[in-house]
Amino acid sequence: HFPERLSSLCRYYPGYAEREDAKAAVMLARAVGNSSVSVVSEALLERLFPGVLAKAHEIRWSDTRQPVWLANLCDLPGILWYVTHRRKLLEHGVQQVWILQHDIGWTGQLPSTLSLYSPHHDLLCEGLGEPPADWAHKDEANHPIAADGRWGCLLPATRYSVRLLDDQVRGLREGKVSYCEMRAAMQCIGADWPCRMADVRGHGVLGSFSFYTAIAEEQLINATNRVLRSLPATLAPTPVSRRRKQGRSLLERQPPRSKPAKPHSGKKRSA
Repeated sequence: HFPERLSSLCRYYPGYAEREDAKAAVMLARAVGNSSVSVVSEALLERLFPGVLAKAHEIRWSDTRQPVWLANLCDLPGILWYVTHRRKLLEHGVQQVWILQHDIGWTGQLPSTLSLYSPHHDLLCEGLGEPPADWAHKDEANHPIAADGRWGCLLPATRYSVRLLDDQVRGLREGKVSYCEMRAAMQCIGADWPCRMADVRGHGVLGSFSFYTAIAEEQLINATNRVLRSLPATLAPTPVSRRRKQGRSLLERQPPRSKPAKPHSGKKRSA
């Protein structure tokens, strides 16, 4: 929570299995406090936006990963979080919300860096603009899109005004479904009020960085284990290793071993 900017920060981690998600939530809550952790789920999506998931399954997506609501509707975890906490946010005078995607890693003083941005935009996101004509997702929506209204942006670190979030919530409740990287920009362009948007890179605050930096699996595991070892002893942290057994989480806490687990050769994205 940034009082000087009247903004809130949401960092979300969507698990791809209920058991994995529940375990991650419990571990995180122990580390930072129960009041700082919220769990969003497909069941919550169905309760807050009835029928949206069914409409999403009617669209022919170019990205076939499952579940659809975390792949093609990748902005929904943040929107579900917002709807869940909207009353409390408004009571505290929050006017803007930063939402950070789950698969992007950050280093440095991120809150103080994000607070440097101008408070006068309703949408700040990466690569804002009209997508190229061959963009695979340009027609992935169940509602008409104006010729000049097909805009989009990447969502690694995105700031929304409360009124733009409210407009997106209304659109979802009306059954409007679109690819996650188009929703906010198109909503801003089509708003019946003066919605302002800008590219996060245009301000130059974040400097030169990339979302496509690859780190070795071993580096990720070692970094995770350093965090686990820094936790209080009461949390009984145990090392993390890579597992590939079907039905098991890819990244699981394992009993201590005499030798470190051999890392998988895959890559993880970070920034």
